[in-house]
Amino acid sequence: MEVTLKKHHTHAGEKKKPGDKIDVDATTAKWLADCGVIDKEEISSGSAGKTVANPK
Repeated sequence: MEVTLKKHHTHAGEKKKPGDKIDVDATTAKWLADCGVIDKEEISSGSAGKTVANPK
């Protein structure tokens, strides 16, 4: 899922700034929200924790 950072963060070895978007899995999104790096609304409105069917 794509999330928007609200604080500086290092992702995959790259320094990111507030407003940057990164792709993370649901577990990482929850951790980032718990740490205050992204808004909790990002995971409640996204697909965090949901199973997505394979469209193939």
